Amino acid sequence: MLRLAVEKEKARNARKIDYYKPHTGDWRGHPEDGQLAFHKDQSRVRLLLGGNQSGKTLAGSIVEAFWHALGIHPYRQIKVPNRGRIIASLGFEEGAYQNIIPKLFEWLPKGALKRQPRNNQAGIPAHWEFINGSEFNILSGVQDPKVFEGWTGDWAAVDEPCKRDIYEATRRGLLKAAGSMWFAMTPLSEPWIFNELYQPSLCGERPDIGIFTIDIRDNAMSNGGYLPDEVIDDFEKDLPEDVREARIHGKFRFLSGRVYPEYNPNVHIVPSFDVPSSWVVWDGIDPHLRKEHAYTQWAINPDKEIFVCNEIYAKLTIPQLADSILKMRKGMNVVNTLIDSSAETPDSIYRVTPRRMLEHKGIRTRLAKKYDNVYHGIHVMKDLLTPRMTSTGEERPMFFVMEHCKRHQKEFLNYVHDTRDTEYVIKDKPRKIFDDMMDLDRYFVVEGAHNNLDVKPIRNNSFKYVNTPEDDELTFDEYTY
Repeated sequence: MLRLAVEKEKARNARKIDYYKPHTGDWRGHPEDGQLAFHKDQSRVRLLLGGNQSGKTLAGSIVEAFWHALGIHPYRQIKVPNRGRIIASLGFEEGAYQNIIPKLFEWLPKGALKRQPRNNQAGIPAHWEFINGSEFNILSGVQDPKVFEGWTGDWAAVDEPCKRDIYEATRRGLLKAAGSMWFAMTPLSEPWIFNELYQPSLCGERPDIGIFTIDIRDNAMSNGGYLPDEVIDDFEKDLPEDVREARIHGKFRFLSGRVYPEYNPNVHIVPSFDVPSSWVVWDGIDPHLRKEHAYTQWAINPDKEIFVCNEIYAKLTIPQLADSILKMRKGMNVVNTLIDSSAETPDSIYRVTPRRMLEHKGIRTRLAKKYDNVYHGIHVMKDLLTPRMTSTGEERPMFFVMEHCKRHQKEFLNYVHDTRDTEYVIKDKPRKIFDDMMDLDRYFVVEGAHNNLDVKPIRNNSFKYVNTPEDDELTFDEYTY
């Protein structure tokens, strides 16, 4: 009996992949999640978002890769031979050598290889060839993006979030074979994945992308896994709150170092509604010469709650921007308009400043107060985003975003601190990405507009023009304040 047990164990280890049993999210009431749902999905691009030690690498970078290379996928028709690639986003040493390669050798079926994997220049077994003619390479996410160009293949597995240009190059290589690509990752970085893959899939804009989350407790002993429950509990207690959702539950943390971690889409996004004509409305404009103009409207209710009720984020001429703003203003009680100091830079087409052109269209503005201390406005915003007890006993923030204002929603989740410090320069300001609407919001709250509802529309700093109407066009001459 002992000999039979040993032989059975040897046979099992020789074909360990045949005994692989993927877990599910049934225990947490989500049968559509887990390893099994991920394997069964037929989407061209798949995201397997998992907490630490949840089995994401095993499912995505090991089992799924072998199923494709060997042509034994139980839920897909796979042609053999085929070519694939595994991308270790954390690098050869940490990602491949310490994590992926030991698992590949552990789960490799006996006799499946044509020859021993060939090492690359870093000494990593990077090129794998199988007796059926299939092959795959292991690449590092820290390699030059040019390395990923010029390849054609049938499938690609990405372990942990990769850079966008690596994704693009790999997807191009899969076009000829209409191949599939999947990620197995803890969502801690690379915001482009959230913005361009995850969120569009949830919104129904990308039906070709499948989204699956696996929890660290999917692998708990109490749920048929191998991690002791008490160890998971201790691990969770030691984690900072801002990474707990990602490392335990596999949910997007959106981005490391968010300026406004207080922002919660479930709390701050409200259904769109028509703003009552009695409410005070402010708006703000941030025109640009080479990229999209930014425009925001803020409506203030009698309880001094602020609602982002309209926005524009588009490449337009200044006259087109003005027409769009005037259309959005109809029926609104607009009392003041702030404008970024960039509006004092002459337009490259009309050779006059955007501020003067907007004034000509009937949009009077005043320059926003831009203080050197950016964090003054940020702290005010943080306070407005933080829920507080109301007179009715309900906890509510003071700042909301209407559902149709998508640019605001994206920027709140992607506006981050600049952590690219050097030995000589310690940066202490937000990065200049996803900041257009955030800057306008900051200008608005610095003005204290939500505390001053009885303001009068600006009249005293409008421009005075000397207009020369010839051929129905206006020439802008010297102006005074």
